[in-house]
Amino acid sequence: MNKKKLLGIGLAAVMFAMAGTFAFAEGTEPMKPEPAVFAGSTDSDGEAPQITITVQPADQVVTRGESITLSVSATGENLSYQWYYKKKGQTSFSLWKGRVSPSETVTPNDTWDGIQLYCQITDSAGGSISSGTVTVTFAEALIITEQPRSRSIVKGDSVILYVRATGDGLKYQWYFRKAGQDSFSVWSKRTRSAETVTPNDSWDGIQLYCEVSDKYGRTLKSDTAVITFRQDDPDQKPWKGLKVSVLGDSISTYKGWSEHNTYYTPTKIPSVNSMWWNQVCDILGAEPLVIEARSSSCCAVSDAAWTKDIMPAVDDTRCRQLHKDGEEPDVIFIAMGVNDFQANVPLGDWDGHGELSSDDIRTWRGAYANTIQKIHERYPEALVFCLSPWYFVRGSSQTVNVNRHGTYQDYEDAMQEVCQLLQCVYIDASNFGFNRQNYRSQTFVFDDHAADGSLFHPNAVGQEILGRCVADEVRDKSAGYIRWLRQSKEG
Repeated sequence: MNKKKLLGIGLAAVMFAMAGTFAFAEGTEPMKPEPAVFAGSTDSDGEAPQITITVQPADQVVTRGESITLSVSATGENLSYQWYYKKKGQTSFSLWKGRVSPSETVTPNDTWDGIQLYCQITDSAGGSISSGTVTVTFAEALIITEQPRSRSIVKGDSVILYVRATGDGLKYQWYFRKAGQDSFSVWSKRTRSAETVTPNDSWDGIQLYCEVSDKYGRTLKSDTAVITFRQDDPDQKPWKGLKVSVLGDSISTYKGWSEHNTYYTPTKIPSVNSMWWNQVCDILGAEPLVIEARSSSCCAVSDAAWTKDIMPAVDDTRCRQLHKDGEEPDVIFIAMGVNDFQANVPLGDWDGHGELSSDDIRTWRGAYANTIQKIHERYPEALVFCLSPWYFVRGSSQTVNVNRHGTYQDYEDAMQEVCQLLQCVYIDASNFGFNRQNYRSQTFVFDDHAADGSLFHPNAVGQEILGRCVADEVRDKSAGYIRWLRQSKEG
């Protein structure tokens, strides 16, 4: 070996010795060698031994509580390993005590989000090399919380396919395989968690699933749902021939159907068929009669400034005007409560004992009871369904919905008690699968939320899910009375 080469090896050894003086002092940043061999001695042939990293450690995405494994692979003689870390906000790397294996498994604690790590590898001759630096990122768990459901439908009916999941920056892609096909195909442009479609003849027996991915590239495949056709029959349309009226707020309005303070227009939802009450009528075979719904309206008389010019539902001009052109409603839905809660209408204490007074219409319990009694007096044969206040997220915080008088649940409980006292059918419209994680802009609701971040108005997908859930809930409730209504209309 010539003198120049020996001199180069000698200089490299000195450089390594100098680097080693600092590399293992905890709390200081080790000098990371370039990805090349630093020789400390020569082998029998007079050549410096080589260390080659064959597999670099990889970045890790982890959910709190999960363990991760950091691994590096290298070739060389009598290799030893030492890992180093630098947490978010720190300026230098520190020695990771006791972590001296090429593969280390650990369950990160809360301080590990954004941590950087690398491994320094040394051979018996004093040669050293550093691995690439990797980052550990904490992420919300990617979990499918509700799988797509198989459905049996009548040809011509629309169907909603949906999957619900938790995770960061979720994306969705649906796939299908029709009867007789060997493999699944991408369902073009179907990239939402909920998709509505009216199947054609080729859909009988179709299989579908959704692939859910997060922004870190993690992917989950949902269960496979099957859509089959069935023959229509009268039992599948138990409300056929019945008329349905609605007394509600903005969530039930639609231009051309509701005359005052209309929120929903064809610009927001292209077809009235998507509205929850139209979904109920379509599924059960009924026809909508009167939609007496007004945006921003309460059931009670409210002191809130934004409700001053809006007629409350308890007023006679609303709750007694649910008929049209000589036709009486057979079924009446009362869909109120969100605005009463938002306007801080007092809960009240009416418990079914004693007469209702004029003062009671300024409380939630009293106004709701007054409204039901007036409807019963005017439409004594109509079946009344009471939908609980629609689910919504109040404000941008993650706290439970609460106002000056109680929680959202307090208002639901009070309404349910009034329904039972006055022989109405209660439907829990806040318990149809929506939650703070999936109830966000462009998923089930519009992004025109209130200034405080509250989310109120379901979009077309949200409306359709609401309608189908309501239809499933009411289908078998009071079925005997529904059959009597149909028979009485048929003569």
